[in-house]
Amino acid sequence: MLAATLLAACGASSNSFTDGAVRDGDARPDALDAAAIDLGDATSSDAEDAPDVDGASACAPACASGDACIDGSCLPAPVVLARAPGCGVARLALADGRLFWTESATGNVESVANAVGGAPTRVASSQNKPGPITADDGNVYWGNDGDLTIGQITLPGDATDAGAADAAANGAASSFITAAAVVKGLLVSGNFLYYTSGPSTYRVARAGGAPSTLATFATCKLSQPVALALDADYVYQTDMLSQYITRARNDGTQRVNDPCAAADAGAPQIAAPETITHSQGELYFDAIYRAGDEVVWADHTSVYAKVPGATSNRVVATSAGSDAVTGFVVTGGAVYFAEGAALGGSPTSGTIQVAPLGTPDGGDTPAGKVVALVQPGASSFAADATHVYWTTHAPSATAGAADDCAIVSVAK
Repeated sequence: MLAATLLAACGASSNSFTDGAVRDGDARPDALDAAAIDLGDATSSDAEDAPDVDGASACAPACASGDACIDGSCLPAPVVLARAPGCGVARLALADGRLFWTESATGNVESVANAVGGAPTRVASSQNKPGPITADDGNVYWGNDGDLTIGQITLPGDATDAGAADAAANGAASSFITAAAVVKGLLVSGNFLYYTSGPSTYRVARAGGAPSTLATFATCKLSQPVALALDADYVYQTDMLSQYITRARNDGTQRVNDPCAAADAGAPQIAAPETITHSQGELYFDAIYRAGDEVVWADHTSVYAKVPGATSNRVVATSAGSDAVTGFVVTGGAVYFAEGAALGGSPTSGTIQVAPLGTPDGGDTPAGKVVALVQPGASSFAADATHVYWTTHAPSATAGAADDCAIVSVAK
């Protein structure tokens, strides 16, 4: 099955993920002595700046270097792979050994090797409020909220090399297509780029040409599809206005009667999507996944799953402190998610948690197990075979400046 993500960022955002080769975790930079990150001076040492989370006596014996003591257990410490001062909001995508992200406030698209991190490589600049992003092994696409375009760059050589810098310097980033409205979600798969814009979901060949409409909501309904996921037959989407999870045929053959047309007028056939389930009212729009036979999404404090056509949803996991889920990724039989910080908060606000994905036949619904603390504004997620990645953002130390962001990872 193919799975997506968000949009980058609030990530599928493009929220797609790929399996990568096993890497040496000891080679990764900036491992923290505690499960926290410091978003201040980018020249400072993360290990030196990280607060003591649980105290020296919480884990006995003391955790080894590169591990963090969380709830009495030594777990892999999160790693800051890159910092993005003044980024505003970062949306994340992962492809073939590199992380790519957009920065809404700076207009930049950046990249870093997910195995080693370091100074970001500029993929594109002067973009008009870049938002959702998706990538494969040779191309990066992103939506520009300011001018409705989808930007593109074809990376020279292997996407794991440093060619993105040369490509950007040569002005290789271009406008791939102009959408009818702001692009909310992006997903590249095979020979096609899928995107949501206005009330519709589209598919366009990567080689170019006119887009085709896969799904469009009826004129009598206020709807806006956002994040996308794929399987062999369908494209799945979140709907931020109707608060639905829907699907449509991914080959352009979706046709149903228009529910807005008068019955005696002979309802015309349109590409209206099929509703899979209704949200409880606080749907997380920027990520949706296809896993096994199920569709997986987040709603308020929980992650849910459902086999399309089944009678009911099942709860996969709930946030440990009952604050809203602000981002998630499905990977390796588990779901990793961020718990946001509500008013008053809880001890697990601003943390990253993990729970088993489970199976459609049910079982207990676990509360998330905390694997990283003090991750402010964590949202856009991605994952490969060995690590999980996300973005954070927190207020800048400079008054009036856009939020500072970081790209963070933790070993599974």
